[in-house]
Amino acid sequence: MLDWTWQPTDFHPGALLNIEMRANDADLVNVLESVQLDVCNEPWFAPGSALAAAFAKPSFDLILCINMLHIAPWAACPALMRGAAQYLAPGGVLVTYGPYFEADVTPTPSNVEFDISLREQNATWGIRQITDVTREAANAGLHLRERHAMPANNLLLVWARENG
Repeated sequence: MLDWTWQPTDFHPGALLNIEMRANDADLVNVLESVQLDVCNEPWFAPGSALAAAFAKPSFDLILCINMLHIAPWAACPALMRGAAQYLAPGGVLVTYGPYFEADVTPTPSNVEFDISLREQNATWGIRQITDVTREAANAGLHLRERHAMPANNLLLVWARENG
């Protein structure tokens, strides 16, 4: 992974500062300065945006989205899928990580409680159904290529272009 260049983004300015501090403390030369990104503001690389200033022609081998879909309005999911489909290089993938509900899997009590607490904080938040996320991915031309169970009832999902 040292051959890769990482472009960290986040919606919250405080998270951007945290990313900068961690990258600086670790002396990571392959991590660019973090940039604020609201996936719902499309296109992500609009002229004049901080991201457009960083990249002449954006194309990514990997877009990594960790713990976002459940703490963002639902509109962030289709926007993430559209943006990923637009900016992934041929053979590139979108990887999402976090809690999900699955149609044929009984949710753990901790995920049910977590979902309730999220919705109490913000009615537009909540653990997402994989079927709903998969539908939005398909609308953007992406398909679920891999599903990996992770600790603490999380899943790592790998999305790819339908033609690649």
